[in-house]
Amino acid sequence: MFSIRKCWLLALLLPATVNAQNPKSIGLNALLDKVSSNAPALMTDAAAIQIKQAQASDVKSNWLPSLKLNYQADIGTNNNVAGPYFAFGIVPSNSRGVRTESNSSATLVNLGIAALDWEVYNFGAYGAANKAAAADVDVEQKQFEQSKYTLEATSIDNYLQLGLLQDLITIQERNIKRNQEIRRSIQALARSGIRAGVDTSIAEAEISKSRLTYIDLVNQQKQIQIRLSALSNIPANDIIADTTTQQTLAKKVAEFSLFNADTVNHPVINYYRSVYNSSLQKENLVKKSYSPKIMLEAAAWGRGSSIDANDKFGPLGTGWGFDRGNYLVGVGISYNLFDINKRRLKLNT
Repeated sequence: MFSIRKCWLLALLLPATVNAQNPKSIGLNALLDKVSSNAPALMTDAAAIQIKQAQASDVKSNWLPSLKLNYQADIGTNNNVAGPYFAFGIVPSNSRGVRTESNSSATLVNLGIAALDWEVYNFGAYGAANKAAAADVDVEQKQFEQSKYTLEATSIDNYLQLGLLQDLITIQERNIKRNQEIRRSIQALARSGIRAGVDTSIAEAEISKSRLTYIDLVNQQKQIQIRLSALSNIPANDIIADTTTQQTLAKKVAEFSLFNADTVNHPVINYYRSVYNSSLQKENLVKKSYSPKIMLEAAAWGRGSSIDANDKFGPLGTGWGFDRGNYLVGVGISYNLFDINKRRLKLNT
């Protein structure tokens, strides 16, 4: 009765022991999925794509007009003389106030203005900027695809090497056991005087050589597991290659013939094609950016002052509020004649 129970316990514990000794292997497709989602280089390229997309969205808003609202209230004197001058951007405006004598009385004025500035048409510069920005996004996307292709190729190569090393390690383990059996046979023959004692030294040397080879293979296996772990974020010890993958790929070798290679949609070729297209779009942008610009200008403003129409200085409180209102609308064209040479120099750089 005890023996029967012992046999049942061994039968129940055997599968668990086998699973513990033989970890589950990871398939090649599963590994590539992990690499695509966890590789640090791909995360960096994905962030670069988002940056370029944000920049492209910003470029699309360049056509929007500028509408500025301004208001100011000022206290000061009002003395002026006749004659033109350049303001240099720092000389305050002082309208009217031309008198025979200077008056140091303080005045209160206020001004509110709404100004519209819109580059209505620039002969295709907006469209060229959008195309150049879209080309930059495409370059980053193609860079991502190229990096993904390179990492997948590296992962496949390491995965196949890992499977080969696993087979070699298994073979080497059997080789060590075979050499140990040979050593025991030679030692038995040597003790009986049939074989010379030097044969036992040769057998020991073969075992040592086999063990050193085994250690080297195990170290190579660990190095590949660490490299794959860095790319896939899978623990190194959990990366066990499916050794049947090589046989599966060998059966489909005809499908990977170079005569059927896809050179039209190859990631590396697509990347350099996108770089070339981006250069063309940037060249077109340079040409368009120096084109004439048609502008729409509009403004509406109101003013108030403590000086009345008869040039009388009133109390400062009378300067609040708008006494007069105006508007102005116009269309203009702007072009720098020296841009012709600038464009030529820009295109040659």
